[in-house]
Amino acid sequence: ERMLANLIGKAKAETFEAPISFLSLRGDLPGPVEGRLAQGFGEHLHPRFHTKTFQSGLLIEAYIGSRVAAVADGKVILSEPYQSYGPIVIVDHGGGWFSLYTHLQGTAVTKGQSLRQGDVVGTVGETLDGPRLGFEIRYQTKPEDPNKWLRKKYR
Repeated sequence: ERMLANLIGKAKAETFEAPISFLSLRGDLPGPVEGRLAQGFGEHLHPRFHTKTFQSGLLIEAYIGSRVAAVADGKVILSEPYQSYGPIVIVDHGGGWFSLYTHLQGTAVTKGQSLRQGDVVGTVGETLDGPRLGFEIRYQTKPEDPNKWLRKKYR
C-alpha cells in the first residue's frame, strides 16, 4: 500500500485518462489469465499455523509461462521486480483505479507504456505453492475483490 501510495503521489501529473470510466466496467472485465482460483480475496486462516492473513486480491493457479493480459485500457506506472512479489506490473486505469499483476515470470511492458484491454503485460511465474498469478484491483490504495469486477468469476 505504501509503494502504491508513493507511485500515486509521483504520477499525479501524468494520470491516465480513460475514454471509458473504469468504474463503469465493474462486472464486465475479462480475466487476466486462464486458470482457477487458488486463494480468494479477504481474510484467511493458515491451515497449519492458525494465523490470520489478508489476501488483497486473487491468487490464480495457471500454467507457468501463460500470457497475462491487461483487463482494461491503461498506462503502466510500474514494471519491475518488487520484494517477494517478483516481477510486478501496475496499470493506472484513470479515476484512481489500478490493476496489479504479481508473481510474474517476466514482464512484457515498460513504465509509461499505454495499454489496450487484452495487451500482454507478462507471463505467469512460480511461487512456493506452484505457478500463480496475483491479481488485484485497487481504488487509490484500497483493495477491492477482483471477482466482483470480472465477467467470469474465478472458482
